[in-house]
Amino acid sequence: LLVIVIIITSVVVFQHRTILPSMMVKMANIIFITTSSSLCLLVLYISFIVVDVAEGYPCTFKDNKGDYYDLSPLSDCSFKGYTANGTDGLFILNICQNVNGGCGGQNSGVCQTENGKSWNAGAASEGSFSSLSSGTDKGVILAYVGGSNQGCPANRARSSVFTILCDPSAKTPVITAVNENPQCQYNFVIKSASACPTTPAPQQKVECPLYVWLVPHTHDDVGWLQTIDGYYENQVKHILDTVVASLQANPDRRFIYVEQAYFWRWWTDSRTTDNQRTALTNLVKNKQFEFVLGGWTMPDEACTTYGADVDQLTLGHQFLLQNFDVKPTKGWQIDPFGSSSVTPTLSKLAGFDVQLIDRMTNKAAYEANQRLQFLWRGSPTLGEKSQIFGEIMGGGPNGYCEW
Repeated sequence: LLVIVIIITSVVVFQHRTILPSMMVKMANIIFITTSSSLCLLVLYISFIVVDVAEGYPCTFKDNKGDYYDLSPLSDCSFKGYTANGTDGLFILNICQNVNGGCGGQNSGVCQTENGKSWNAGAASEGSFSSLSSGTDKGVILAYVGGSNQGCPANRARSSVFTILCDPSAKTPVITAVNENPQCQYNFVIKSASACPTTPAPQQKVECPLYVWLVPHTHDDVGWLQTIDGYYENQVKHILDTVVASLQANPDRRFIYVEQAYFWRWWTDSRTTDNQRTALTNLVKNKQFEFVLGGWTMPDEACTTYGADVDQLTLGHQFLLQNFDVKPTKGWQIDPFGSSSVTPTLSKLAGFDVQLIDRMTNKAAYEANQRLQFLWRGSPTLGEKSQIFGEIMGGGPNGYCEW
């Protein structure tokens, strides 16, 4: 048995980059696995965003009057962007930058959402600046093209035009108008102090941090190459004992746990001390120790029945509710051999807000097309009641470790 303990308390890597026509945003996931046979003892699941940079324009502009503009402070590096309500739904937009993925297409600088559907309303990588056409207002126009053509007239795709006006009092951007004209072109009027001219040209590049999330967790098969007793005595008990001690030693550390068949056994084990139970209870309260999925096991998705899936999930959730007054909100199906449409349906009905999966066919294509995150609707009959935010644990034969 090889045991590796990796403690990382803070990781922030800064990467200089410009917002460019050829910019690509890639979602990448790294998995470090410590195993004995195939039982996963400790996994660090890392999800981060990498941005490739090529030559092109920064988020600055010189207009035909000789004024210089620097809009880089308006770029939201968290990729959450800004929201605006229009007659055609809710819009999520960013300046010289993408918004979060899963918006009906990659590289969305503007995401249009309506009635549970979403469309790319313009690609940040296709951005271009132009001068205000007339008047005495100071400001700049930024246009995104290359959006989705679904529901648009022939030979036209969604696009967005930002008229960004100088307002020294608007330290944060204020969206004052949203309209559609012509069809599938969405026009936004924004007031911002960042749209006031500066001299000389700042040529400032957008600097965004590279966010890294480390998620230590276990995956404990409820019986496979060893019996449940064998796994518990040889491995799982020691995992939980050492995790509790490690989390107590550093309040910045986090851990998540899945299978209640083993956790219940550790909790009721006469060798587990009252001090350990008290410590674990406090760790749950301060969110250092979190339960995901929370069923008795991580069920198979091919051979099981609806009743069995619901029963084992209910059993685990009742145990957690009675002992910790918590209810898991994250689905975690990383080891079943394939995913069923029942999974998002039951997960949504169980109150989960996200579902992580791993094993699937053609995963490399999802990675190459930046589609590791998506909206997963399991039932056309139930519609949005069966829809959940899904994410695929990355990896692949040419990159990172896999199961």
